[in-house]
Amino acid sequence: MSVIDGIIGGEGDGPLLPIPKSSGVLLAGFNPLAVDICATRLMGFDYRVFAQFARALKPNKYPIMPYQVRTIKCISNRSEWSDILEKDGKMLGFKPAVGWEGEIEFRETREGNNSEHRQEA
Repeated sequence: MSVIDGIIGGEGDGPLLPIPKSSGVLLAGFNPLAVDICATRLMGFDYRVFAQFARALKPNKYPIMPYQVRTIKCISNRSEWSDILEKDGKMLGFKPAVGWEGEIEFRETREGNNSEHRQEA
């Protein structure tokens, strides 16, 4: 079981010099990679542009997550946070670290963001 305490998150130059951001969220799930993908999207970022997710999702003999991203169900007591992998928008709108601005944010115009054309990393 993986649990993320996102009640107070950190944005910007984390993990060493983050700016506190009140998020008010707790995330949990039985697969740590799936939980991280949901958390990344909730923060407003696109998991598909992160190299560590691409490596973790590569097919191999001992997969970290034995199913495809499109089968992840994000469930929340707030309707706007349910099925966030299928929704456009900024979500919580976390600010990325300097040097990553404009690179990792979820953008509706990024090729493949349309849920019908979603590409697996």
